[in-house]
Amino acid sequence: MTTLVTGSAGLLGAALKKIAVGDYYFADRMDADLTIYKETLALFKKIQPKRVIHLAAKVGGVEANKKFPGTFFYENMLINLNVLEIAKDFKVEKLVSFISTCVFPDAADYPLSSRDLHKGAPHSSNMGYAYAKRMLDVQSRAFSYEFGMNYITFVPANMYGPGDNWNVQSGHVVPSLIHKIYTAKKNNESLSVWGTGSPFREFIFSEDIARFTLFAMDEYDSQEPLILSNSIETSIRDLVEKIAELMNFKGKIDWDISKPNGQERKPSDNSPMKTLLPSFEFTNLNDGLQTTIEWFERNYESIIRK
Repeated sequence: MTTLVTGSAGLLGAALKKIAVGDYYFADRMDADLTIYKETLALFKKIQPKRVIHLAAKVGGVEANKKFPGTFFYENMLINLNVLEIAKDFKVEKLVSFISTCVFPDAADYPLSSRDLHKGAPHSSNMGYAYAKRMLDVQSRAFSYEFGMNYITFVPANMYGPGDNWNVQSGHVVPSLIHKIYTAKKNNESLSVWGTGSPFREFIFSEDIARFTLFAMDEYDSQEPLILSNSIETSIRDLVEKIAELMNFKGKIDWDISKPNGQERKPSDNSPMKTLLPSFEFTNLNDGLQTTIEWFERNYESIIRK
């Protein structure tokens, strides 16, 4: 029974490749442009999957989302519409898609609960991406209801780890910071960081998400989106200082308060996840960051050539 993993060149795809055992096909952009229906169809014809882990997405950090909301909305809508529609036609037995905690309403009650996913507008800093990802949940529920499909969604907190997007403009906070600190240290420069450092985020190691995904592919069938989080908040200021310490960066840190902070907090309720697998052990932030930093430094030359 073949499991197709879309978007496998990304962060979670790299983690799944490391631990998945069995008949998996890890597809990336070389296999198909999933924004194009005919290419997506050709991929499914080739693989004939019975299960799909849908990771493919147009992603980026605060700066990229603010600059290109239309692009993020359009490309993510195309990817998701094509993948789920074709999976339905191929009678895929189980399809798990990934959304994000950034899709929750800006004015949501805390901790974030999957029941509140659509109760209000998302934060303006990622409006296009957030609405497209919300529609992925809507499409999964609608297809399951009308066509009897087993399509579910997971909502991971801020993921980080080896194999991330290291572009300082388009990457998420952890890989961008690691890359910027590495460069600042190498060039004996100060480090410039957006905002005040006051926002809090929950950071979860990519291999933790991968381990839970493989478990839940067999054990979770609810239409309710499942939040994947350790429910531990860390401020951006503390994160910057922690990464700087782990990388032995002694330079000055300049906080550019003219730049946006993004959403102040996004604490989540991970009790459904803990109920499903109460013995699950999360990687602590120090260990996960150390592993990620070491991977980046080992692969730096190949990363900058991309």
